[in-house]
Amino acid sequence: MLAIDVIDHRTGNHIETIHLCRNGNEDINYKGQIYVTTDFNIDTKSEIDRPSEASLSFFDRTGVIIRYMQMYRGGVGFKVKLFFLNTGNMNQPPEFAETFSVRTASADTGGYTVSFTLGMENPLAQRIPRRTQRKDRCQWRYKGPECKYTGSLAGCDYTLQGE
Repeated sequence: MLAIDVIDHRTGNHIETIHLCRNGNEDINYKGQIYVTTDFNIDTKSEIDRPSEASLSFFDRTGVIIRYMQMYRGGVGFKVKLFFLNTGNMNQPPEFAETFSVRTASADTGGYTVSFTLGMENPLAQRIPRRTQRKDRCQWRYKGPECKYTGSLAGCDYTLQGE
């Protein structure tokens, strides 16, 4: 199963998570999320004195990932969580789970095929603490669970003025 986090490269904000699975012709409901079935392949590559990489290619039948790639730097910087789940007992934790960062990406819009080169997360590049507070900028996703705004503005620019 895959969970692809679309990240805005300009702000670092999480835009959306796209859930995919490889389960024949049947979607999977896991922890309240629908994982849409699609064909995908993963190949790993490991060389001495080089970081490990994996190649992920899949069919984007709706074109939604290709559209996000066009809007957000071609998909470079997206986060991909890969995990294996025993569909016979979905209450168990995944047998394997790893998060990768997209290093390179390409898409064939005619064939709706997407290819990512994935690299392991760099622990030195992770922000600690993950959440930082600034006096002139809001960190929450507009009208998300943490956002307490109840006014009538249609959008938010993440400033305290909310223009």
